[in-house]
Amino acid sequence: MRVLFLDDNENRHKALKRVVVGTSVTHVDWAQDAKAAIKYLSDNPKYDIICFDHDLSDEHYSAFIEHGENADYGDEMTGYDVAVFLVTELDEEKQPDYAVVHTFNSSGAKRITAALNEAGLQKAIYVFPFNPSGFEQAINHITLSNGD
Repeated sequence: MRVLFLDDNENRHKALKRVVVGTSVTHVDWAQDAKAAIKYLSDNPKYDIICFDHDLSDEHYSAFIEHGENADYGDEMTGYDVAVFLVTELDEEKQPDYAVVHTFNSSGAKRITAALNEAGLQKAIYVFPFNPSGFEQAINHITLSNGD
């Protein structure tokens, strides 16, 4: 499985890499901001899983409040911006099968989840604050669901 991990925290990325060793995950790309995540999604083969953090800077906020109803999804600020890109512009054949939302920002998690659900793009969405055991459980569930 190919994973795109969107998070600005390097320690979380290192924890994820430790968790996926020995699983069915064969490739992980790490994007620290929305712009990089959008580039990865556009320029690479399909990812099986995309992992979303909402707040991609030191601020804890909602893109809707900061940018209004027509939020610019390329502003490098939130995972929601990437979800909007994914559901409005990414080619259907490149849509990830699963999304894992691991933000501590509960309103941001709800917005990302709602955008993905409304588009009907993911088979399953797991929402939890980031922790290695939670991510490991999600990977194991996805692996079992896929018969890998």
